[in-house]
Amino acid sequence: MVSGAKFIEEYANMSAEQRIDYISKSYSTFMGAVESHTEGLLYMIEEEQDFKRRQEKGDLGVRVQGGKTISDKTATTAIRNVSIRDAIETCNFSDGLLDDVDHADMYISMAETLRRMRRDYRLFNSQIANLSASDAVLIKVFMNKEKDLYEIANELGLTYDSARQKVRRIRYDLKNKTLQFISGSYFG
Repeated sequence: MVSGAKFIEEYANMSAEQRIDYISKSYSTFMGAVESHTEGLLYMIEEEQDFKRRQEKGDLGVRVQGGKTISDKTATTAIRNVSIRDAIETCNFSDGLLDDVDHADMYISMAETLRRMRRDYRLFNSQIANLSASDAVLIKVFMNKEKDLYEIANELGLTYDSARQKVRRIRYDLKNKTLQFISGSYFG
């Protein structure tokens, strides 16, 4: 799996079919990478905002604690961080969260790709949930790289070739059904 902003840029430039292949091939690490890049994007935005805020005075937030209102810069930062993370996950920066950020357009573009990655992954998993229980277990074990195909074939009492064909068929079906949902053409 590619690291850094290149990972996001590559995904953004993939066709829907390539994205689903990518999820299937890196299934066990995909969402961990998306979350890691979300945290990285949040950190970059925070750093840029903090640099500008350091020059401002009286940057105090409000926190309610025990029924009392307390001025607290940490509370402001925490609230802002939650809001920004929310915005990254939904790609909704309508509250002006990036008004004071120089690279806002780039961050919004990265957030949009991260949002698409989450959506694609959820759609792919929803198709796994529609499989028979045995096929769902088989494909998850295979994609999570818990066992190689030889072990899976032995456990199922299949030849290696028949196990490979079964995995290919399941992956093919998952890919096609997910693509139908992405394109909006699935009706049944």
